[in-house]
Amino acid sequence: MTELLGLLGQQAQFGQAIVLKEGKPTRVQIRAGEGRFRSRTWYSINGKPVVVVQDSTSRLAAAGHETEIRGHAGVILHGVYHWVERGFTIALDPGTDRLARSLSWARTVDFQG
Repeated sequence: MTELLGLLGQQAQFGQAIVLKEGKPTRVQIRAGEGRFRSRTWYSINGKPVVVVQDSTSRLAAAGHETEIRGHAGVILHGVYHWVERGFTIALDPGTDRLARSLSWARTVDFQG
């Protein structure tokens, strides 16, 4: 997890990152462009993949079923939860309430080389 937070801090320039408290991170993809950063982190939970996306923009998808996720306005689109929290757009695939509750924020600056 330390390596993951270091990558998200250095390469994605996130001062804080949303991470799953359960499962093991298996892959990270970071993209930059048009003044924004986007990370996609794959986790393995009991052998099943879960993806968490953190985008430096704060825009919700226009389509989908409106709902509340982690106390924030959100949408569910094709089984994926999307919401804005702490100024980031977050996506969780597959979206479940249990997995959403398992997310937590961590400071990345503590792990930057």
